[in-house]
This record gives sequence, structure tokens and C-alpha cells, in this order.
Amino acid sequence: MNISHRSLLLLPLLAACAGAPAVPTGPRFQPAGKPLPAPATIGDATEQAKLSDITVQTRLADTARDAGNADAARAGWKDAGTGLLALGATPSQWRLVYQAAGARLLQQAGDYEGAAAAAQRLLADPDADAESRAVGARTRAAALNQLATAEIKAGRLEPLSNAGADKRKGKALQPRPPADVWKRLLEADDAYVKVYKADPEPGLENAAGAAYQAGLIEYTHDNMDEAARRLWGVVDQFPSARVLSDAVGLWLQTFLVRGDAAGHAAGLDRAAAAVQAEARRVAAAPATAEGKARGEALARLQEQLQREKEGLGFSAGSRLLAEGKGKEAATALEAFAAQHPEHPDAPSALYNAAIGWTQAKERKKAVAAREAVIARYPTSRVAPKALLALAGDLYGTGDHAGAAKLYAQYLERWPTGDDRCLAALNVGAELDAARNTADAAQRYLAFGTDPQCSKADPNTAAQVLYRAAAILAKGGKKADAQAALKALAGLGGVTDATARSYVEDARARVK
Repeated sequence: MNISHRSLLLLPLLAACAGAPAVPTGPRFQPAGKPLPAPATIGDATEQAKLSDITVQTRLADTARDAGNADAARAGWKDAGTGLLALGATPSQWRLVYQAAGARLLQQAGDYEGAAAAAQRLLADPDADAESRAVGARTRAAALNQLATAEIKAGRLEPLSNAGADKRKGKALQPRPPADVWKRLLEADDAYVKVYKADPEPGLENAAGAAYQAGLIEYTHDNMDEAARRLWGVVDQFPSARVLSDAVGLWLQTFLVRGDAAGHAAGLDRAAAAVQAEARRVAAAPATAEGKARGEALARLQEQLQREKEGLGFSAGSRLLAEGKGKEAATALEAFAAQHPEHPDAPSALYNAAIGWTQAKERKKAVAAREAVIARYPTSRVAPKALLALAGDLYGTGDHAGAAKLYAQYLERWPTGDDRCLAALNVGAELDAARNTADAAQRYLAFGTDPQCSKADPNTAAQVLYRAAAILAKGGKKADAQAALKALAGLGGVTDATARSYVEDARARVK
């Protein structure tokens, strides 16, 4: 389960004006989640005039943006935001609303530090109610999120990464404190999660995203114990959030990157139980389109966890193979493939089992495992390599004709395969060893005149072309012999002394 980093906090757009003019009533200070009031509703003449100017200024900035003048738009938003923050420092009953809107305008202007500072002041304002604190916390986290994005683009900040154990390839963990921007964002995410329930916006998804992002920050910096604690907190506190699948996947990776196979196995059971409980809750709820989509997403996650659990046998066998325990590894891998023949890792399990049997010097079992790959999974990623390895097995027993057939079969089935040149060379060599020199010469000629193969290994191409010319001349096929010599004479990049002598000889004979 791969996860990609993205901005996870949503921002409401700035509302330039509200509904029908009316003198506001209610609490002493309006909560920050409310839209800006219309200037006409403001009783104080000075405040009304300032708000009117700011409203016009904001609209002009929006117009500049729509016209493609980004610099003018940002300058206008910043001036308007600064003006609103100044109003937010007055005793106006709208002061909390002004602070929130001013912080958002600074963010829109690209002044992320200023926006974060303004949002923090709102969060700490002694007059702020629960809703206003939630708005301040969300706005601060969103501004710092954008600051981090800008720092990454500028090359000044390490990006977040969800690279799993497979991509890390055994690289040792290097726990370290997050960089200042990430540290501040992590703290802002935590602050929002504490107050999100009072947010007038749909807070749960925002809070789940913030909690996941905090875990990802710790994961990126290899603080795996803390990352695991935070990521499981997402699963436990926000099982209905869209980010659940990402959180489960990354939480399980915290065990794998630490090499904790037992913890990973237990984690799979724990995660499956949590997902199943959420699936049951969704199934028991009244049917809705959203509920149906959620149920399907949970079903996919359950299937992924089941696949991963089934794959534990493959992981265990692979570890035994890496430890050099060939026989034990081969036995475990073949058992896995037998128990889960439809699993995506089943072909690789049989292929690796053959390697294990080879390590254990049990050639017949290795051959059988490779034959099983080709027979059962002919379109798998490892089938071409299994066929080449099987040809190598036959070569090892002296069955050169049989090996040649398999190399030819590779070329027929995968004419553009990664190992095409290897097979093209070896089919000629095996035919030559089997004393089928006429066919060997044609294969040599094909290899030596193949632009890709001859460029990749010009020394070998020179040797086989010279051998082909000799065989063809002896067999009375003068035209083919001349073609081999011409190809040899025009070969470039030859560095081996013997091969270079073949090229010189060919050039003399062609003349």
C-alpha cells in the first residue's frame, strides 16, 4: 500500500461580504468561523470605512489574479490581510473574524510565516471561543503546510517520504529530530487534532489528515516508535476517515523497516480486526451512496491485509534464503506457493525456491521448481528468468542441445526481453557445443549483426562473427561467410587484443 504525501488540510475561501444588512446581535465577540460582515452592517463609522476599503482592495486583488497578474494579486491580498489583522486588534465584536480572515489572506498572498503567526495569535487569543480556536489551529497548520511545500520546492527542506522496507533495502534507520518547519507543522497538526470537533468546517477528515501527516513526519525522520504510536492513533481515533488505508499501510511498515517480523504479523491481525469492526459499523448504518463507497473501500483494504497476511510465508522464506539457509528457504517457499497459488508472490516463491535448492545442492529439485514456474505462471515476471536458469541447468549437465532449445524458446516467447542478447549468444554457443555448427554459425551471425547486442559487447561479437565466418566458409556458404566478415570488419568498440586481430584479418580479407 503505497502512500503519497499531499496537502491534507482544507481551507474555506475568504468571504468578502455577508447577507442582508442587519445590526449583529449575540455574543460579545463573533466566532472566527463566521464570514466577514458587510461593511454596511458595522455601526462604528471608522471601522466601517476601513472594512469597506479592505473589501474593495480584496476584490481588486481577485481581479488581478483572474487577469493573470499574480504579483499584483499577492500584494493586494497582503495589504488587505494586514488591514484585517489591524482591525482584529481593536475591541470590535468582529475582531476574531477579522483575525481569521486576515490570516487566510496572508496565506493566499504567499506570506505563510505571517499567516501562521496570525493564526497562532487567534488560537491563543483570550477572547477566542472553542470555534475560533479550532479555526485558528486549522489555519495555522494549513499555512505551515504550504510553507513546507514552498521550502521543498526551493530545495531547502527534506520532503516527506513513505518509502517502505522494500525500497529501503535494509538501509539502517537514522532517527533524527524533524527540521524546524516540519517540527512546527507537527505541533500545529497536534494542536488542531485537539480542538477539531469545534471546527465549523468538516473537521474529522481534516483532523485525520493532520494526525496522519504528523505520523508521516516522524516516519520520514526514522523515529519509528513515535511514528507507529501516531499512525495507530489515526486508525484508532479516525476509523471512518478516508486516510485510514494510508495510515494502516504506513503503520505496518514501521514494523518492517525495523525488521520486526513478529510485530508485523501481529500488526496485521490487529489492523484486520480494526478494519473489520469499521466495516461492520458501516454495513449496519442506513444505506447511502457514501456508505456504499465506504464499504467498498473497506472491503479492498481487508483484501489487501489478507494478501499481506498470506504473504508472510513468502517473507519468511525470503529471509531464510538471505541468511543462506537454502533447504529451509526452499521448503518454506514451495509450501507458500502450494497454499496460495493465486497470490501475486507465488511465481517468485517458486523461482526463489529453485535458488534455495541450488544452494542446498539439490539440482533435481531446483529444476523441478523452475519448470513449475514456467508451467504454472508462463506470463509472470520471473518466467523468462526461470527459463534461462533452466537452460543453465541443462548446460551444467552437458545437455547442450536441450539448453539450445530453451534459449531459442526464450527468443521466440520474449523477442524483446531484457536478456535477449544473452539468449541469442548462448543459443549459438550451445549449438556449437552440440556439434550443430551450421545452425550455430547462423545464430552467431544474428548476434554479431544485431546493433544492440554488438554494441553492448563488441569483443564477444567479434569472436562469434569470426567463428561464424570460418564455419560458413568451410561449409561452402561463401556469401554468408562474406556477410560475417563484412560485419566483423565494420565492428567498432573492439578492445580485446585477440578480437582486434580478428577485425584486422576480416578487413584484409574483405578488401
